Amino acid sequence: MSNDPMFREGGVELGQPGQPALNKVVPQLNGGSYVIDVVGSTDNVPIGPGLVDRYPTNWELAGARAAIVVRHLQGQGVDPTAMQAVSQGQYHPVASNDTAQGRAKNRSVSLLLRPR
Repeated sequence: MSNDPMFREGGVELGQPGQPALNKVVPQLNGGSYVIDVVGSTDNVPIGPGLVDRYPTNWELAGARAAIVVRHLQGQGVDPTAMQAVSQGQYHPVASNDTAQGRAKNRSVSLLLRPR
């Protein structure tokens, strides 16, 4: 949807490119005969002191990111009964966590469409 990071490091708010990118796919998600898995992912950086009480691990952080996207899509009219939030934590990176650019790619949410 976007080459820019959806989330800042350690953050759960959608980044600037996140909302327009999601809004662009809403028409394709409405009225489909499939389940939408909203899959949150993180980099492998440990949760910082500002969020560790709320999100003790990257599992919880990735799940929160997925839930925020679900809420955003629902607010745009996507049927909430067609969506589920899933966390991959840090365990399925799409890029190397050895660079800032790779970690930014791993702070993402993917949409997986499955037949009902």
